[in-house]
Amino acid sequence: MKRAPVIHPFLITLYHILFLYAENMASVSFLGEVAIPALAALAATLLLYIVLKLWARSPEKAGVIASFLIVLFFWTGRIYEVVHGWQIGDFVIGRYRWLFLLWGVALAGVVYGTVKTRKKFNTLTRFLNLAAIMVIGISLGSMTKRYVDTKAVFQAAQDLQAARGTAVKAGGTQLLRDIYYIIPDGYASNHVLEKYMNYSNKDFTEYLTRKGFYVAADSHSNYERTISSVASSLNMEYINYLAEDPRVRAYPQLYDSPVFYELIANSKVFRFLKAQGYTFINFGSSYLPPTMYNRHADLNLLGGKWSQYQMILLKTTLLAPLFISVLRNDHRERLLWIFDHLEKMKTIQNVPGPKFVFVHMNIPHPPFVFDSEGREIKWQEFAVEGSLWSRKDLYVEQLIYLNKRMKGMIDGILAMSKMEPIIIIQGDHGVWLYEYLKKRKGLIPRNTWPWFVADRSDHFFKGRYGILNAYYLPGGGKDFLYPSITPVNTFRGILKHYFNADYEILPDRSYFSETGTMADLSEVTNEVTR
Repeated sequence: MKRAPVIHPFLITLYHILFLYAENMASVSFLGEVAIPALAALAATLLLYIVLKLWARSPEKAGVIASFLIVLFFWTGRIYEVVHGWQIGDFVIGRYRWLFLLWGVALAGVVYGTVKTRKKFNTLTRFLNLAAIMVIGISLGSMTKRYVDTKAVFQAAQDLQAARGTAVKAGGTQLLRDIYYIIPDGYASNHVLEKYMNYSNKDFTEYLTRKGFYVAADSHSNYERTISSVASSLNMEYINYLAEDPRVRAYPQLYDSPVFYELIANSKVFRFLKAQGYTFINFGSSYLPPTMYNRHADLNLLGGKWSQYQMILLKTTLLAPLFISVLRNDHRERLLWIFDHLEKMKTIQNVPGPKFVFVHMNIPHPPFVFDSEGREIKWQEFAVEGSLWSRKDLYVEQLIYLNKRMKGMIDGILAMSKMEPIIIIQGDHGVWLYEYLKKRKGLIPRNTWPWFVADRSDHFFKGRYGILNAYYLPGGGKDFLYPSITPVNTFRGILKHYFNADYEILPDRSYFSETGTMADLSEVTNEVTR
């Protein structure tokens, strides 16, 4: 029988790259983020195959061992997410050490059995080639469907925006002041911090008051998730209407929906200010695609070395435990880079004309990478959700350091601005109070959404929705503010006062989704405020 070419190791490698791309297509550029890792992985596969071929003296045997190693390499991180924390009695089996031990035994068995047998493996090679071709076909089919769905949802976003009208035109403006919209992710209110986190944040809020800020002490977020909260505040309206569109419902998860990416990236606030001659500057976040890089911004500023796709790819592989420190340091560098640029006004002060500076920082939200003095926290976990929220001490440590750096940022912005700027410092949501959550049953990766069932108590909602909401509004801009103002009304008041735009204040409401979708939104305003 004629020998079959050994192509399955290369197809399996390509499958894993494409599979991950298909999962993140709405937020990832293939040429910009995927092509280089794909080429590097294929080159590494070729090198591995050549070495094994020389050692085993059989291309077929080398292919079998290579494919097994590739599967182990690319799926270790995913499997670990499933088994992490599993216990037999008091013995924790869901650890990397036991997973690696299992892999070592399995690999030894595969290598020994493959090398020692006298079989030629020609039939097995044909089968593996065919199986690899089939999974590549499935992956390409998934990518095609995802692409079609994504295009449909982007179109839905544009249709919905057009149907609801663009931002109201300015009716004559005052001075065009620079505007800084700073969102420290997961920054809870003083009440939440004191009652549930055992920390008094009065030192920082009193500093803000001395600087001339209005701190809305009873403010709460309109939604419990970053992506829905930011989409709402930047479009100055509640976004419950999205649930009515079947194209939006095609994407069950909020954080994975291209319609939210488009609503944030090309929001009413951005379009209004650009029409007034503002330069839109976006400081890239660490993880949320439409705030990491915004194609509608005039200038994207991003620290760190790794893209979102590359970080996700690394976390799925055998190298994940080795790269945790790399990813943690990259996250730290992104945040430190933002702090330094805003404290010293690097780049920004050289941009002529009025500027709208949008800053979404994934802090004090997990992952926890700073102690109160800015030193690195030696913490094994590097995730944004899950049981990390139980570590209230680490949250507080990180918040204390953030406060120090925000004081420097505010001092720098005020000192170096030619005209008094507008500054909004606003949490997108509060904290997950872990004691009021219970993990869902079943083998659910613990850092995915939704990973909990809320007890729906007032405590749970107060903790999740109570936010820091502070405004520096010179020239009489504070007149529309009140203690319980919510983010949906932030730019309604600002655009009306400074640009004479015809916006009225909306009722302040909060909505919650148990499943992380638009389909089951329920109003929880009473639970949040009573």
